[in-house]
Amino acid sequence: MAVPAARPLRLSRPSFTLDQLWVHSGLPNPQRKFIASTEGGACRVAGLLAQYLLATEEAEELQHQLAARRDTVWRKQHGHLSLMQEMSFVAAQLATPVLLCIVGDGEVVRTCATIDYRGRIEWCKDDAMDIYQRGTPVVSVDAEGSKKVTLFSRGNTFEKLRLHPKKPILNLLKRSRSVLETDAR
Repeated sequence: MAVPAARPLRLSRPSFTLDQLWVHSGLPNPQRKFIASTEGGACRVAGLLAQYLLATEEAEELQHQLAARRDTVWRKQHGHLSLMQEMSFVAAQLATPVLLCIVGDGEVVRTCATIDYRGRIEWCKDDAMDIYQRGTPVVSVDAEGSKKVTLFSRGNTFEKLRLHPKKPILNLLKRSRSVLETDAR
C-alpha cells in the first residue's frame, strides 16, 4: 500500500471530524469494529488492538512486549504509558501502515498519522482522506468523549495484518526500554 509523499509539517492541528475521511469520497461507509474501552488502561487496550489486528501467535508476542514495557515504566518512578504511546508501539511493528487518529469530543481529529515499521508521518485532512481511500485501516482513539478505540476499514472484512519480518519484536525490547526511560523522566 503506497503512502503519498509527506507534505511539509504545519504548525496547526488538523481541524476535521473523523467521518470526513469517508463521507465525501463516494465510497460506502466503512466497516466499524469496536476494539476496547480506553478506561481499561493503555497497555490492555493496545494488547486488544494487537489481538484483533494480528494472527494469534504474533499478537501474543506483542502483548508480552506491551506488558514488559508497562512493568519497566511502573518500576521507573511509577510512570504511566499514554494511549498514543502504546497504540504507536503496536502500529510501529506492522508491515503495512495504519492511520492512527486521536480524536476528542465530537470526533474532532486532534492528530492523524500513518504509522508502521518505517515510522510516523502526520497528515492533514486531504492526505488522510487519500490514504483512507487507498485502503489503509483507521484506528480511532477517543480518550475524551466516547472513551473507546474503534477500527475502521474500507473493505467488507477486516484482514489480519502482519508484523514486519525485518523488525523482530524480541529485538525491540532494548529500544523500547530506552524510549520508556526517556518518557518516564
